[in-house]
Amino acid sequence: MYKKLLWITFICIIPLFTQVAMGQIYIKKDLSKIQYDMTIDEVKSIFGRPDHINFYGGRHGETQQWIYKEGRYKELILYFDNGKLSSYQRFGEK
Repeated sequence: MYKKLLWITFICIIPLFTQVAMGQIYIKKDLSKIQYDMTIDEVKSIFGRPDHINFYGGRHGETQQWIYKEGRYKELILYFDNGKLSSYQRFGEK
């Protein structure tokens, strides 16, 4: 009985640690803290490390797309142009 309870506890706790290690889940109230032209470090201090970053370069400088995922269908995507927050999108919000 004790081994079974220990195994169930292990299975339930590991996904929690994995999710925290991959990226911080954003919360709606955190969106009110961000402002356009914030630096990458300022945004990272609010939301933490993103789940994925895409880099795009061109004649006008570098653009980064930061993706935060919450659950299966909810996403927050932040766009940085030359190190400053230029826009963001939310998907899956109700």
